[in-house]
Amino acid sequence: MKFDKLAEAITHYPDKKKLSEKTNIDETLLKKISNGETSLILNSVEIKKASHFLGVNEKPLVLPKYLRRSITEFEEGKKNNVSYLDCLWMDLYASINMAQINDNVITKEEADFLRNKYLWQNTNKIE
Repeated sequence: MKFDKLAEAITHYPDKKKLSEKTNIDETLLKKISNGETSLILNSVEIKKASHFLGVNEKPLVLPKYLRRSITEFEEGKKNNVSYLDCLWMDLYASINMAQINDNVITKEEADFLRNKYLWQNTNKIE
């Protein structure tokens, strides 16, 4: 999975406040990533800063703002057990497709990674 090394390094870094100061990433977000409460959703500048500071070599998966929003809303919807999770699922599915097919800002492999990570994780998807 993408960013396993970076997420693990964030999790094991003992001083989240210092990490936040050095990377300009919100300390609360770093704690949520460490606790597994949220996925690693950072912009490319944040990934670059965190990777450099932690000594981890990660190539950022640059996601457009609309796709990051869809991921965040879907994750929050799951966490809060909202009744309209199916709508958030469809929005995320459409955003991934838009980023891959219409806007060409992510590759097929990156789109497949995102679909598997967020959309297919609790289904019996046939490969």
